[in-house]
Amino acid sequence: MKNILRGMCLASLALVSNFALAATEDSDLPQWLSDRITPVHYGLTTFVDNTSRSIDSFFGTDESQYADNKSFMRLSSEFRLARGNNDADVGLRFKLDLPTTRRKLRLIIESDADEPLVATNQSNTNRFTEINQFDASNSILGLERGNEKNPNETWRTRFGVGIKLRSPIDPYVRVTSTRQWDFEDSPWQSNFNGRVTYFNEEGYVTRASFDIGRPIASDRAFRLLTQIEWQQERDEVVYVQSAEINRILDQRSALRYAAILVGDTARSRDLYDRVLQVYYRRDVHKKFLFADIIPELHFPTEDGTKPFAALTLRLEMYFRGDFRPAVKSSTMPSMNLTALDNPLYNGFGFSPSMIQRPNYSFGPE
Repeated sequence: MKNILRGMCLASLALVSNFALAATEDSDLPQWLSDRITPVHYGLTTFVDNTSRSIDSFFGTDESQYADNKSFMRLSSEFRLARGNNDADVGLRFKLDLPTTRRKLRLIIESDADEPLVATNQSNTNRFTEINQFDASNSILGLERGNEKNPNETWRTRFGVGIKLRSPIDPYVRVTSTRQWDFEDSPWQSNFNGRVTYFNEEGYVTRASFDIGRPIASDRAFRLLTQIEWQQERDEVVYVQSAEINRILDQRSALRYAAILVGDTARSRDLYDRVLQVYYRRDVHKKFLFADIIPELHFPTEDGTKPFAALTLRLEMYFRGDFRPAVKSSTMPSMNLTALDNPLYNGFGFSPSMIQRPNYSFGPE
């Protein structure tokens, strides 16, 4: 299995590096491969969308067929080389969203609902760009309710209750808040996302992220990002701080240059890793198949450790019935970062107000 996954990731690298030879307007794949992948993807996407809307209709209203449904499934394969060792993983993430169950009440079924900010186990001590393998014990079933106000005008807050699907079942309560600030007569934009969850078995888990950024050219933006996590079970703080330059290369490619500091108060030195990272992401095929190439240089600070290089190759396929336009032209109104759900920009810190170049449309044909 690992050899297969490794082959998939290496194939993604080959596809990206040779896209000029076979590229069309919306795909890098040769026609014979596109003809095989597209029908399979369409079938699974239709299944995901129809299933979520059918369940929503059963519990909710007939509006489920037209409501904004954010259900999706993401299948990932990853190959990572670091310190002479290589590792191949497969990841699965899904979210079942039932928006019309009751007015402003959402039924959520989600895997990997509490992904750690930084892997804390020894085998992954210097790995924070990873995808998580599917773990049924980390899936949740819950209800969420809250306002849908514009976070640029006021706090958007949601309250949730549910259970973590594990043995024994672990109930939880949760509050999530989001806020965005656009400074008057200034290109700077700031965002805050915070979440506090109380699990009956694990106790409190608190996560927060804060970033501030601005466009520095027509196709690139600068961002400072801080992420913090505290788990009562560990009673330690984990944090990641990064300075990034994010750039749109074209309508199907994005690039990040980042300097990253990684810390964990449970270690002998709180600041235990410094990383230089280049993150290249490519829409390989029709906005649902994406390839990542992520070279890194690590400079750990703990005694007995030496600098090392790492390389991550990742291939992701998305199954979702509604890929709405994520980036609009400068003539369109700005929307908050949480609405930027196009997979090309996952984690790249762009908002439409930061993109001045016209004719960027990543929605369905």
